[in-house]
Amino acid sequence: MSGGNGGGGALFELVWGLGATGFGWVVATDFRGAAVRLHQLQSQRATGFSTLWGVGFLRCLAGVFGVIGPITLVMAVLQLTEGNAVTRDTLRLPVPFLVVLALFAAFMLWAMWRRNGFLRRGWDMGTPVPRAAAVVQTAAIGGFLAGIGLGHEVTMLGSWLIGAGAGLFLLVAGPADRQDAPDAQDRPTPP
Repeated sequence: MSGGNGGGGALFELVWGLGATGFGWVVATDFRGAAVRLHQLQSQRATGFSTLWGVGFLRCLAGVFGVIGPITLVMAVLQLTEGNAVTRDTLRLPVPFLVVLALFAAFMLWAMWRRNGFLRRGWDMGTPVPRAAAVVQTAAIGGFLAGIGLGHEVTMLGSWLIGAGAGLFLLVAGPADRQDAPDAQDRPTPP
């Protein structure tokens, strides 16, 4: 938390608080199997954490975000009500850094649209709303890059918030089938 460093800090805290609250509450409560899906996505990426961290640890970690997020959100709203809503342009980054960032974003989009990627799963659900969320997530990444490249904080933070919302929707979209969970053999099968 920035502790009142102007409108830019308050806007960042507002967006971060909204995102952390949404992520924390959805994953910590395992809403529609979100924690299990997040664990499966993380395990498929072969990050090495899947053998160390289970669904319970992810839920506990998300609970921390679920507690800190609303506190940050309230503090940001208080800063904005005090008149700190003045937006400002952020520092413009050097072109080589922007090129590297764009290449990283392109790689991440490629990974998310691969056959077993996060966005491809949303698209393969076949219904319009998850497909729209996958497209919005892709566009939000482009908008985030444009906001950074142009040095416009509102565009960057707005894209970040919209992308986070679309990502959370895709995380909980689909049937709440938890039979493919890592600990599913310990659960009774419904009739």
